[in-house]
Amino acid sequence: MRFSVASNVGLVRERNEDAFCVWEIPGFSNHVLLAVADGMGGHQAGEVASTLALETIRSHVRRAMRAGGQSAPGPEALGRLLREGIRVANRRIYWRARRRPELAGMGTTVTALLVAGNTLCLGHVGDSRAYLVRDGGIRLLTDDHSLVAEMLKKGDLTEEEAMLHPHRHVLTRALGVERDIEVDLTVWPLAPGDILVLATDGLTNLLSPDEIVQTITNYSGDFHGVAGRLVNMANARGGYDNSTVIVTEI
Repeated sequence: MRFSVASNVGLVRERNEDAFCVWEIPGFSNHVLLAVADGMGGHQAGEVASTLALETIRSHVRRAMRAGGQSAPGPEALGRLLREGIRVANRRIYWRARRRPELAGMGTTVTALLVAGNTLCLGHVGDSRAYLVRDGGIRLLTDDHSLVAEMLKKGDLTEEEAMLHPHRHVLTRALGVERDIEVDLTVWPLAPGDILVLATDGLTNLLSPDEIVQTITNYSGDFHGVAGRLVNMANARGGYDNSTVIVTEI
């Protein structure tokens, strides 16, 4: 696998409240944890929530993989592991916000992938996204947990209207808001040449899926620079939010 990563504060926000993780799991060949999180909350609370979420998920995966010895877990076990890691992260954020008044109201999205050889386990809460690029096409692997996404499903908005809607940042599900969280979990088969894209909404609100796949497949520079190219495109269109993207080629 090879990776390209970029995260930028954008042109409007004062702080970058996004966080990301690219972790090749020691002792397990072709096993990697990829994740992005988009924090929310006043002062520095959003940054605290997104960082805490990914640190917790990574620690949970590390402990579980070590406890299992040298044998790699199967897809079903990896899925349970990822879901529980996200739930543990939710509880940590929830209780920390209640113990520290300056962090009240903080929360975060999370979209996390456990790649194990030719298998992908995907855990997701919020409106950050995961895409699969294959044979020149792009497929969205996640559902946005947002007010605008619900309006789209009902046919009240078009895709173009959704990208500019004033309530596009209103989430219907996020880590840290409630003591328990429902986690979307799916398993996908992978093939050599597949490209996985993880991105926060600071990028996906400004770039269409077609633009993302065209930029990736037509990029003539070194692969490691393609994520930065996507972020620069988002900033060229206003950079209204933090934007983070991980591009991974299998």
